[in-house]
Amino acid sequence: MQRSDHSTTATERRFVDVARTILASIHAGQYAPAARLPGDRELAVTYGVSRSTAREALLALELIGAIVVRHGDGVYVSTSGTARIDETSAILDGEPRHLIESRRVLEPITTRLAAGRITPEQLDHLTALVDEAERLAPDLTDFQPFTTVGFAFHSELAKCSGNALLAEFVGQLVSVEQHPLWVLVNEQVLRSPAARLAQVAEHRAVVDALRDHDESAAELCMHRHLFALEGSVFPGGTVG
Repeated sequence: MQRSDHSTTATERRFVDVARTILASIHAGQYAPAARLPGDRELAVTYGVSRSTAREALLALELIGAIVVRHGDGVYVSTSGTARIDETSAILDGEPRHLIESRRVLEPITTRLAAGRITPEQLDHLTALVDEAERLAPDLTDFQPFTTVGFAFHSELAKCSGNALLAEFVGQLVSVEQHPLWVLVNEQVLRSPAARLAQVAEHRAVVDALRDHDESAAELCMHRHLFALEGSVFPGGTVG
């Protein structure tokens, strides 16, 4: 019997949930840098999943640079503290560099359009999202709310462009459902309150330009924000 789309999505995302839990434990200090993590067999028992799901979770964490897998030795918490992504991997449902590249092409355009078309109600909504992100920034006990609000900001901003087709494209690019590992990437990149507040400031700069209906400034602010994001995910590999 063929599984429904809902069950397929839930199954595919199970390894992401496990990876998020392990990452939260690392950030909380349960596992120090260079500490050895439990193997996939033990993790499978701990989280009530199959060994293959546990291995996929470890692969995801290795992909974003949170852990180091030493074959024949074990799995260790990374000491570099630097997020990275293997741009050749397809684990993010599309090459990661292609995803951020697409966002850098589309979002400055939708932001420019939004500056000329945004309504007061939409502006209030975006401002509320930025305020909520600022409130959540110091909380290191749960990473998901901050990243979820951040993705919502980009999705809602695209809707303000007045172009439903472009808004749908951007919505797909920042969808947690379609690109769930981007939640992990953001949690790794934005693991410090300072990094989070820097993102909040970038979002607020966009909103300020929208409030002034300054199309050029709004476009530039979004370009700078995504340029900074790409630089965080691909350190040393950003193309201006």
